[in-house]
Amino acid sequence: MHNSLENIRWNTVCPWLQLVGSLRLAFRVRVLLLAFTALLLILAAVWLIERLPGDTTNLAHWYFPQTAPDGESLATFSSRAADGLLLPWRTFVAPIAAVLAGTWGFGQSSAVLLLMLWNIVVWSAFGGAICRVAALGLTRGETPDLPHALRFAKRNYGAFFAAPVMTLLGIFLAALPLVILGLLMRIEWLAFIAALFWPVVLLIGLVIAGLAIGLAIGFPLMWAAIAVEETDAFDAISRAYAYLYQRPLRLLWYVLVAALLGWLGGMAIELFLAAARALAETAVIWGLGEAQLIPKEEPSAAQRIIIFWSTGLNVVRTAYYYGYFWCAAVGIYLLLRRDIDSVQLDEVALEDVETYTPSPLVARGATADTQPASS
Repeated sequence: MHNSLENIRWNTVCPWLQLVGSLRLAFRVRVLLLAFTALLLILAAVWLIERLPGDTTNLAHWYFPQTAPDGESLATFSSRAADGLLLPWRTFVAPIAAVLAGTWGFGQSSAVLLLMLWNIVVWSAFGGAICRVAALGLTRGETPDLPHALRFAKRNYGAFFAAPVMTLLGIFLAALPLVILGLLMRIEWLAFIAALFWPVVLLIGLVIAGLAIGLAIGFPLMWAAIAVEETDAFDAISRAYAYLYQRPLRLLWYVLVAALLGWLGGMAIELFLAAARALAETAVIWGLGEAQLIPKEEPSAAQRIIIFWSTGLNVVRTAYYYGYFWCAAVGIYLLLRRDIDSVQLDEVALEDVETYTPSPLVARGATADTQPASS
């Protein structure tokens, strides 16, 4: 009985277990380093934009929510992990929604849109590299180093950048006739004519909604498709929309599984980093005696440096969530491709020059998977 259980190919019986590999890859140093570097570039852009004239404050809190050092508990860690999982998606989608809703002024809206474009610029390189690491890790158990991953992202940078931008441009072009119609409806008799053809307006609205929802949910699948297939932006967009609208319930199931795994990983990293910070500060405070490590008043130069490194620790924490976001996107893409196109989970586009050494644990697992199951 025990041998029979060992010989079951669990990835075939439960293909969603592929997402466990995404969680494992998110903790790899190279993935964390790629995400950390991208976040530093975004943080630098936030710092510069916040110093421009106009109402551009609080952008750092929008992209890098701070964690309070006091009141640590399991409920707090759970809440942070849940918020962290939503952060990568929220920083791409929520700014556009807030700008369209008109909740911000012109200065802050312009700053947020500029940051959103910079997000695409940065993640097209580093997110593309993470997706390639995940694509090879999940399909072949191989471990491309940072230069190989970055070279792949550089070679396909145009596709990574163009996929979401082209979709945004398509939404804008679809909405442009309605904007022009709204200008014409300022004239009363033209408004009456437009009202007669309002079903056409609603039809265009349905098209815009389909494009917008597909982009909001499916943009990670676009980059996953490029990383796995090494295809162009048009094919990546087509695959993302097809997979989203052909198997929405299956996609929802995979997202829920990925969210649960990511939440568990987030809990682990929240606990680990909180323990590291608390133990380090407690040991230092023993030496300080009654002095405060970071007082509420104006901190000294040394205390500013401490705050700087504490902020860096928060960026490391955030890097995990972004790294897992892209790794999980690749895992979900592979599962949807298997369900819809009947493509095996281990198929990935390779160039002749791409040869990597699989990690020992993955190599042993791959060897075991190739052994015939006993009857």
